Amino acid sequence: MAMIQNVKKIYLCNLNLKPITELNGVQTSSVSLSQNVKDYDQLTFTVDEYIQTDDGKVKSNGYDELDAFITLYLEDIGMFQMQKPKDSGDGKKNTKEITAYSLEKEWEDKDWLDFKVNTGEKDSLEQLATNNLNELGFAKEFIKFYNEKNHELSFIHLVLEKIHGWSVDKDDIDPLIRDKKIPSISQDNVNLYNLCTSTVAPRIGCLFMFDTIHRKVKVIAKESLNDTKYETNIFIGYRNLASQIDVSVDEDSIFTRYNCRGNDDLDVLDVNYQDYRIMNLDYFLRAPYMTEDLILKVKTWLKAREDNRETYIAISRQWADKKEASTEIQYRVPSDDLNIDQWDDMNQEGLEESLKYYNTLLTSLQVSVDPSWTGGDSKDYSGYEPWKKVDGSIDHDRYLQALYNAENGYGGYYTYYDTLNYIIPNIKIALENLNKPDDQKTDYIKDWETNWDLYGIEELQGKQKEYQNNLDSLSEYAKAWDDLTDEEKKKHTNSENYNNYHKQYTEAATNVTNISKALDARKAEKKVHDDKIKEINTQRNNLANQVSLENESFGFTSSDLITIHSLFHDTDYQNNNILTTSLDTTKTKIDKELELYEDAMDKLSEAAQPQYKFSVTLDNLYRIPEFEDWESQLALLNFIRLGIKDDYSVKVRVTGITYNPCEITSDLSIDFSSMITSRSGRTDLSELIDDENYRGAKNSVSLGTGNSSDEKEYMTAMLQQMMKMNLFKTTVSNIAGNTTVNFDEARVNTLIVDYMNAATIDVGKITGDEASFNKFFAKFGDFEVISADVANIKTLLAGNAGIGEIGTIHLTAKNVTIDDAVITDLIAKKISVADLATHSASADIITLIGKDNKPTIAFVESTQQFYDSNGNIRVQIGQDGNGKFNFIVRGEDGKTAMFDENGITKDGIPNNTIVNDMITDKTIAKNKLGFSVVEANKYGGVDIANIYQDGEKFGVKYSSFQEDVNNSLTELSNKITSSAPYEIRISSSNGSVFTREIRDTTLSVTLYQSGIDVTSKFEDKNFVWTRESSDGTADTTWNKKHIIGKTLQVVKDDILYGVTYECFFMPLAATQ
Repeated sequence: MAMIQNVKKIYLCNLNLKPITELNGVQTSSVSLSQNVKDYDQLTFTVDEYIQTDDGKVKSNGYDELDAFITLYLEDIGMFQMQKPKDSGDGKKNTKEITAYSLEKEWEDKDWLDFKVNTGEKDSLEQLATNNLNELGFAKEFIKFYNEKNHELSFIHLVLEKIHGWSVDKDDIDPLIRDKKIPSISQDNVNLYNLCTSTVAPRIGCLFMFDTIHRKVKVIAKESLNDTKYETNIFIGYRNLASQIDVSVDEDSIFTRYNCRGNDDLDVLDVNYQDYRIMNLDYFLRAPYMTEDLILKVKTWLKAREDNRETYIAISRQWADKKEASTEIQYRVPSDDLNIDQWDDMNQEGLEESLKYYNTLLTSLQVSVDPSWTGGDSKDYSGYEPWKKVDGSIDHDRYLQALYNAENGYGGYYTYYDTLNYIIPNIKIALENLNKPDDQKTDYIKDWETNWDLYGIEELQGKQKEYQNNLDSLSEYAKAWDDLTDEEKKKHTNSENYNNYHKQYTEAATNVTNISKALDARKAEKKVHDDKIKEINTQRNNLANQVSLENESFGFTSSDLITIHSLFHDTDYQNNNILTTSLDTTKTKIDKELELYEDAMDKLSEAAQPQYKFSVTLDNLYRIPEFEDWESQLALLNFIRLGIKDDYSVKVRVTGITYNPCEITSDLSIDFSSMITSRSGRTDLSELIDDENYRGAKNSVSLGTGNSSDEKEYMTAMLQQMMKMNLFKTTVSNIAGNTTVNFDEARVNTLIVDYMNAATIDVGKITGDEASFNKFFAKFGDFEVISADVANIKTLLAGNAGIGEIGTIHLTAKNVTIDDAVITDLIAKKISVADLATHSASADIITLIGKDNKPTIAFVESTQQFYDSNGNIRVQIGQDGNGKFNFIVRGEDGKTAMFDENGITKDGIPNNTIVNDMITDKTIAKNKLGFSVVEANKYGGVDIANIYQDGEKFGVKYSSFQEDVNNSLTELSNKITSSAPYEIRISSSNGSVFTREIRDTTLSVTLYQSGIDVTSKFEDKNFVWTRESSDGTADTTWNKKHIIGKTLQVVKDDILYGVTYECFFMPLAATQ
């Protein structure tokens, strides 16, 4: 800053920063300029509407143009953006009070919607850069702060594209910053000033400065701020310029013990003797706080903790290795990619891309265990030469052994095994089967389903239960046909049918035996690890006790302990920037714990002692000739010495200067950064870099992986928990490195999206520890509570939606076990006919419940029953307990038969009426009858026309009864017909993946009822389409249009980031 010999002028400018006129109505005594490092510069002044000249009173220049967002130029200092001025007047004189901020305020006025960088998601900036994805879908390069060759991968250039007129020169970007990779950041809506100064700057360690005259940005690395160029020889004290120096301490901010937490419940237990708390008593290791004897004891205790910490951490890593292996054995499951249905849904291009993907996956796993690989983190494996056998073929057995021997749950052994033996061969079979008739297609390799090496304990127990149930249900087919007696053979239809069931029994019995052996082996294997875990835990506990404050070996008396505990001032410490969002194993999680511990100890060393703040009021040295040599040195970011006492001074950095540049005054105020004393020394970089800027946070901000805004926090919570799971890692770990490498967060997110094969999971929040999530994702995990809506279930069970952008989770009888109560609570209470999407159902009993929550109709195998309001079965149609088919009507007690296979019973006729064959023919006398005269007709019988009941002819009553029964049967038949489920199948004319050649497709609907195509019976209005994508607003607009029809035309632009289309059948009146 040059010496101000002359006062400065203020000009009105256009938006291109061209001066228009000088503001000659400025009241110069009202001008105040505040220059700041961590905030906008602020310029305030008052302007008169009229000024006095030789020609009289005239309107001041530019007065009427002074309005919001007008640009002002303070001569030689900078450009400023006006805010809306305040008009004042007393009827004689009008003024405007002006507040303007330095021109970087423009950055706050520009928002960036859906900002994602280096997250690995499909709409993250590195994923959208031209030709930046490799075969696995990973970014070849991540976005750096400054990339001179490729602006699509340069953060600063991407930002400048959002704010026109601003630019950057390479020399203005600190060389220490240029190549720094931007951390994974996701924000729904953030302004550019906040993004740069409060989000990116603290995380990569830099400071943004702005040249508003030329609209250029400058970035200084944290390390460069202590450069000698910021040193000066300025000394300010009471003996020269200072009129007042204030020194303050915030005593409420002194803490000596932290309760440490990281993001997603990361803690420090494994590096801090199973204690959440860390402490620092350095400042208080002196009189009058402690005696010399106590100081010596405390130092001995603290030294013991630090001397044994590395040993404790090493033991914790051993524990983590065994824990990882034990968890993998418990929750191992076959890869989802073993599912062969997906290959039938792919066209040739999709299959070839998949084959290329999995071959690259094999190569990446080979590289991860090959010590001769020199490519580092490069994903270009084109020059890699795999291990070979003598015959020249790839030595896959050697790779498998190397992967199996890797730590942390066998590394990528099972991923490699599945890919080599099943996935790649089945893709090749699918390619060979293209365009072949069904009867000529080669069968897929399916023996993985009974390869019990691929299953862990949890899964094996579920499979064992499944096959044992099959075995029990087929127990009567245990013997071979030839071993049956003649009497036993009579119970079965024929030998062919029996042998079919006997084969199923034999297979189930074999599987039960093999599973039992595998289960025993797996449990024995797990026990080895678990026993070692117990042994290691004993070592850890013993070491923790050795360094405990309560250990008698340190000699603390009860009085000593009271003194020490009185000096513990507790608070919570959490650093959400220390994440476990890479594919962390239990072992690598310890590295994160250690990082959190070191970070917390650094911060605690600051908080555990008083920190002083300084402010000074001094004479304006800019106006004093004697201090001319200091004028250029008194600038923002420079250090000066401040004399607190005659014999004591401190070094402080200038972060703010306030004065009047338009008039010679004696006032000058200087603000300093807080010089923080810690175990690392005394510095102000924490305040300058680590803290957010004072401005710019007008939009919601959240840091983390994936979508981490408030309304999408569930995704981060769930994915980060998945990353901790060995189950998830078994499938995707070691894609691009060895088993102990920390995968990049962006690459992890990409893997998760592909692994889950789903665009959206809509839940509120998922929480749980590692074990609970492992159990949750095991196919046969026991669920105590499941709550969901039918609409969510339909989305989850969408079925065969294909590949690429449209993904599904497909639950089948093979991979899910659900309790009956769950079916009742989850589906039966809410589902309607329109929701059904199958043509058959099976169950031991199906009961229809009425509005009063009581049964009305039940189906039991081949029998149908009707209930009355009291829950009694009154009518039964079908097969009875003896295997006979009949029609039974019961009385009000639900027990007395009134009508059965023999016809109407005696209880079915009113009292005093003779029925059935209770009396021999021709033995009833006239006087025994309940009517006057009954004469035999010409055929020797009694004419029914002469029989009455309750005053009415019996024939009429019987006809009415027959009609009621027929009506009931007709109504029942209609109900059965109307209840037949509908099934909707959607086909795509061009598949479900768009390429350069395929740009559109037609989705067509076929409706089935009981396996019969009934599409033509219904009109277009019976079929309603909906869509769901990452753009919720667009989805709402599209769905409100109620698109109907049996076909839907879709173009490539409709599914830029992935869209799921669903068609719902609305059973209106069918077209006859």
